Amino acid sequence: MVSRSIFQRIHVSGDINAGWASGTITDTEDVTDFVSLIGYRANNLLVINDGPNSVYVAVNSTASTNDFELKNGEFISIPVLVDSLHLICNSGETANVRIFFTVLE
Repeated sequence: MVSRSIFQRIHVSGDINAGWASGTITDTEDVTDFVSLIGYRANNLLVINDGPNSVYVAVNSTASTNDFELKNGEFISIPVLVDSLHLICNSGETANVRIFFTVLE
């Protein structure tokens, strides 16, 4: 299912069952399948957009520019279990994004 993910290098601390990653999103959908990458679903996901442009966020489904818009400097907390995070920017735009999450074993 992972077609492209900037978050291939997710850092997970076994001591606190938490992880983080960062990278640049483009106009090609970025799919991060947590189950494939770390063996668990993410929980209490925090997505931070450091800009310069908006990024569109979808959980467990394909992202499009019709999804939730996270503008430059904004963040969203997703307090549910997440199998996959899908992110995309408008055509020709990019956004630097950080994610933080906990994992349930």
